[in-house]
Amino acid sequence: PETFERFQKMQKDAFEMEAELEFKKREKAAVEAALKDKTVTEHRKYIEDQLLTLRCPVDGCGQVFIADNIDFQQCLALKCSRNDNHKFCGWCLMNCGTSKVAHEHVQGCELNETEDNDLWATRPLFDRCHQKRWLRLVQNYLDETKGIDKKAVIDACAPVLQAHGIDVEAS
Repeated sequence: PETFERFQKMQKDAFEMEAELEFKKREKAAVEAALKDKTVTEHRKYIEDQLLTLRCPVDGCGQVFIADNIDFQQCLALKCSRNDNHKFCGWCLMNCGTSKVAHEHVQGCELNETEDNDLWATRPLFDRCHQKRWLRLVQNYLDETKGIDKKAVIDACAPVLQAHGIDVEAS
């Protein structure tokens, strides 16, 4: 039994590492694809549609989900509204594959802002976590995009950034 438990933990750890690498690979590929010459409007649209929109992380899905539709009486091991088999972390949006892995990951997620790494969170904690995540994503995009007029893009995105509680210029 102890050997089997160690084996299961190794499998889970390997799956999480692979999923995290895949997520980072997709994120990097998305940023690289966006590095092409774009107008301010195209940059604004990319930031709003791809960086600031909560989506199912499963490849080929991308179903949008809205925090208002999350029942904060339940845990942040989320499932996609399009496909119940898509299980992911509500903190970092990592594809977890199974409900069991999603629950385990949520409790150990580095973005989990609850006091005791709980499965459940309040809406303010969820919002604060994603504000930080969105700020990082937008800053990385602006920093990594060559030849971009950052001020013009930030100005174009101002209403949606403000609605998300993000102050890019102040960061």
